[in-house]
Amino acid sequence: MVSPKAILLIDDNPEIHMMMRIILRQNGYQLFSAYNGEEGLAKIPEINPDVIILDYMMPKISGDQLFEILITDEKYANYRHIPVLMLTARTEDRPRRQEFLEKGLYGYLTKPFGMRELVEIIDSTLQKARDFRQQRNLFKVTKDTKDFLENLVESIPDAIFIVDQDLKITYFKPCFSKTLGLSQEDVLERRFEELVYPECRKSVCQLLEGAQGKNQRVEVLLKNVSGAAVPFHITITQMKNDRDKKIGGLIVATDISDLKKLQEKVIQQEKIAMFMETAVTVNHEINNPLAPILGNAQLLLKDQGKLDDVSVKRIEAIERNARRIYEITQKLREIKSPVSTEYLGETKMLDLKESLK
Repeated sequence: MVSPKAILLIDDNPEIHMMMRIILRQNGYQLFSAYNGEEGLAKIPEINPDVIILDYMMPKISGDQLFEILITDEKYANYRHIPVLMLTARTEDRPRRQEFLEKGLYGYLTKPFGMRELVEIIDSTLQKARDFRQQRNLFKVTKDTKDFLENLVESIPDAIFIVDQDLKITYFKPCFSKTLGLSQEDVLERRFEELVYPECRKSVCQLLEGAQGKNQRVEVLLKNVSGAAVPFHITITQMKNDRDKKIGGLIVATDISDLKKLQEKVIQQEKIAMFMETAVTVNHEINNPLAPILGNAQLLLKDQGKLDDVSVKRIEAIERNARRIYEITQKLREIKSPVSTEYLGETKMLDLKESLK
């Protein structure tokens, strides 16, 4: 069985209490009585009523003073949701009444009032209170959802852009890496392609303006706050309304500058490894035939008394250049970081001197 709604009446007139008790009981309500403001304030936490009705004119603590205590005193913070109605005479000024409505008073009941008027205003007040609670709960759910989504977006390390149909940026969340160094003031209301390096703009604009409606991913160079190029992967998703009409796009930009540096380092290491393999191969393949050349030249020079001067000089040249070749092959094995230099046209060669530093 559902308990009747509790109505707390705070009024110094016993006749009002008697009349209301009869009327409310006949309409399924239960009346609790307090005959002054102090008693009413004590009974609010005791009863936790569904509606409070208080008289405007009371000794010691008047109705307006009691209402001010209820909405400002932290002692009653848990009871501020209870709807309050004020009993007034027709002579009270309207500006004062409007002030209390703006502070949260649910309504006024003007003396004298009839049975139907009393019941209708209580029914209406309870319905308004239910509607308000639903709206408050909906607002809380909406706010919690909004906060969750905002926290989720903020936790994403990538930069996020939302653009309209004209590719104008309407929302921007910076990426964690700080490589762009752009603030919302730097970005909002600008066209997205203004942030893209010239050689990448055409492909980006084609993707943004395309009609396929699928996620598109492309590598681009974006301008940071200083105008320098920063490599990014961007994913582009078209946004449509409930009529399937394109209204803009969502762009998620992932900073790949560290990845690029790592790739360059790996490529460089692979080049060095390949070069070292080549150097070992050259050293091996050249030194094998070079050894007998150098050895035979030295044997001939030992018997140079049997040779004419021209032959001796030629053999000495062979030995000298053979030793030079050997020294070059040894230096190739000592290289840790190859350095190139121009040779002919676009052809480059190894700068042996610089590579040994």
